[in-house]
Amino acid sequence: MNKDAHLTLNDLVARNTPALSDEQCWPWQGAKLKTGYGVVKHRCKQYKAHRASFAIHRGQIPGGMFVCHHCDNPSCVNPSHLFLGTPQDNMTDKVQKGRQSRGEEHAKSIAKSEKHQSAIVRGEKHGRSKLSDDQREHIIRLLNDGGLTQHQIAQMFNITQSNVSVISRRWRAR
Repeated sequence: MNKDAHLTLNDLVARNTPALSDEQCWPWQGAKLKTGYGVVKHRCKQYKAHRASFAIHRGQIPGGMFVCHHCDNPSCVNPSHLFLGTPQDNMTDKVQKGRQSRGEEHAKSIAKSEKHQSAIVRGEKHGRSKLSDDQREHIIRLLNDGGLTQHQIAQMFNITQSNVSVISRRWRAR
């Protein structure tokens, strides 16, 4: 049996919350997600620690509402640093505090991220690929030779001319 089964959610939150002043962040001392948010398990249900802290100190969280941080510290469970907001409020807060890249800067930050790069599947490993890597290399050689049109090459490989054009743009320059 779970040794903490008799504890209330309030007890569990209190046990993992440091005794600090209201001005300071109260970093969660228990388990955390990779994102830095604390988590607490109570009666077979897992709660984000900042949401549990908000509910204990400030009251019930209405459905669909986020518990946001004034301090931008995901592990902080200090209720004076927390506020309720809609998903749009959360995004607006993020943008206003400069934690959201925008436009070209955003696209570059996503493209450079390791997670994004590792998720990209290219060539014959891609589930919708119509050609093997060897066939693609053959098409590139034919394009470089210049003796055939893209339409003729497409007919040879039973693909569309636009597929040949994509190969030409993406792979020839490499």
